[in-house]
Amino acid sequence: MILWFRTGLHDPDHRPGSFPYSAGYLVAAVLFAVSVAFGGPPRYWLWAGALAAELAGWVIGMYRWKPPATQGNDARIATTPSLIERMGLFVIIVLGEVIVAAVTGMADVHPLGAGGIVIGLLGVVVAIGLWWIYFDLVSYRAPVPRRTQFWLNLHFPLVVAIVAGGAAVLNTVEHAGRPLPDAVRWLLVGSLAAAMLSDALIARNLEIRRTQPELYRTAEIALPVCALLCLMVGLTAWGAKASLSAMVVLLLAPVAAGTAVWLKHPEPDAVDLG
Repeated sequence: MILWFRTGLHDPDHRPGSFPYSAGYLVAAVLFAVSVAFGGPPRYWLWAGALAAELAGWVIGMYRWKPPATQGNDARIATTPSLIERMGLFVIIVLGEVIVAAVTGMADVHPLGAGGIVIGLLGVVVAIGLWWIYFDLVSYRAPVPRRTQFWLNLHFPLVVAIVAGGAAVLNTVEHAGRPLPDAVRWLLVGSLAAAMLSDALIARNLEIRRTQPELYRTAEIALPVCALLCLMVGLTAWGAKASLSAMVVLLLAPVAAGTAVWLKHPEPDAVDLG
């Protein structure tokens, strides 16, 4: 926040964008600090307000900022290999949290029997499914230059969904052998559905989509369909094992569909470009 403020302070070209951006983060920081004094729903509302302040600062800053003449009046972000790699690193860090959540959930199951171990392993496979979709379909692939901003910002709902999925896996595994609360089931299915939809939207902005259209058309159909089926699981009264098993199947289904296309067209040049 301070660095962004100083940028606008010393660079008039960036001042219209950096000041609202910094102000949004300042308000968010204050709300997060104040939330320590509260518990329960009031704290969550303060967190929601902090997130809204951050987003508002970013939107206002992007709206007010105009590219300087020295930048050729081009507002596009340069997509460098390091930027693409950085996004992949963010995703793999939060995926690690899902695995940690599954293991932590097993540690909280007493006594830990075969059923608890199976449910914990299903939680780990959920993380593997999320990893497989992103790193086989999205990671290390450059976006279309004019869509770099969309590609970059679509990673935000993706990582938020994965983090929420980690919390859902933890609570689901902890309920091994017990009825699964509806709130936990909806957190599980909602977060994983959001993650799959985010992956599908990110994939739509990739350059490689032009050279491998059949693979990406398949993914763009499979991911939303599986996301919808995830949400339908929320309408059931399934327990931890059945809910996690359904999530594993629905996460691996797009991977299987993509693998079938890849086996049919192992080389990019062999894909029908029509």
